[in-house]
Amino acid sequence: GGLLFLPYLNGERSPVFDTRARGLFFGIGLNTRRAELTRAVMEGVGYGLGQLMDIIEGVTGTRLDPLPVSGGGGKGRLWMQILSDILGRTLTVSNLRDAGSVGAAMLGGIAGGLISRDFKPFVPGEPLTFHPSPETAEPYADAARRYRELYPAVKHLYE
Repeated sequence: GGLLFLPYLNGERSPVFDTRARGLFFGIGLNTRRAELTRAVMEGVGYGLGQLMDIIEGVTGTRLDPLPVSGGGGKGRLWMQILSDILGRTLTVSNLRDAGSVGAAMLGGIAGGLISRDFKPFVPGEPLTFHPSPETAEPYADAARRYRELYPAVKHLYE
């Protein structure tokens, strides 16, 4: 429905560096309902992650696809599908516990040349897989463009 949310509830540090920025709903109408506000929050976080992924992929020259996901957020199927659609990436959600510790060990092993970038040997069981829906590609790309224009348009109001 065109509703956008800037998820800067406690300022923003990356990729926007503005500790004064705060959350913002844009496009609320008389018919806006709780479900639409909730979805806009999830999508806003997804658009922010998309900005970060663009930076990471630009710096590394590597497309992150499939994208491994772990932790509590990965339990929400709707959330994972929204992220997959927004990011245009396949998400593989593991049931790995203590993912932070395992991830740190993997990064150290990769950096030291001791292990490959393949995370599968470290993850028990088969991950859930979410593929981006072709039908959502264009609407989400348009919404992501508008999302990226929103903060610069209101930045001066935070001063």
